[in-house]
Amino acid sequence: MGKIMRSIHKECCKIMGRLFLGFSRLMESCVVEYQKTRFKSCGENVSIALGRGIFTYESISIGNDVFIGANAIMQAKYDEIIIGSHVAFGPCVHIFGANHDIYRKGEYMKSAATKNNGNIVIEDDCWVGSNATILRGVRIGKGSVIGAGAVVSKDIPPYSIYTGIPDARLRKRFSDEDIELHERILAAKAEAE
Repeated sequence: MGKIMRSIHKECCKIMGRLFLGFSRLMESCVVEYQKTRFKSCGENVSIALGRGIFTYESISIGNDVFIGANAIMQAKYDEIIIGSHVAFGPCVHIFGANHDIYRKGEYMKSAATKNNGNIVIEDDCWVGSNATILRGVRIGKGSVIGAGAVVSKDIPPYSIYTGIPDARLRKRFSDEDIELHERILAAKAEAE
């Protein structure tokens, strides 16, 4: 009798597990669809992995065909975060659009946030690796790759690979001829769609 009860219990747990997992996925999908309505603008085919992401929705514009990995933090209180199309973010990417004036006298650090730091722009066709941090006023050029764990505090030219930490390295992703070929191929694909 004990074996039969354990077998029944095991099967019931499998069924309940499938139901809860299905319900959980449905709820996650609803949360993501709701999140997308809160952004300043949000294109088509945008996926946001669930986790404990933090966004200043009203200051973030997202293009088409974008993936944002789990546990992303994207905050810009005074400026905007502008994300192009065909961009992928790994998990735990942080984008911060402000800083604090550490030399301001007569104010607590909490209140010494700087304003007008410049928008953060991530152009089309970029990949930002997990745990990368992008700081205020930065522009990441089209087709660039930001390595996992990199800290980006300056503009990155188009079609560059930046690995940031421990040794800041910036190199071209393609030769000039290959960039032209790459863009022709992408334009042809876009026309075909």
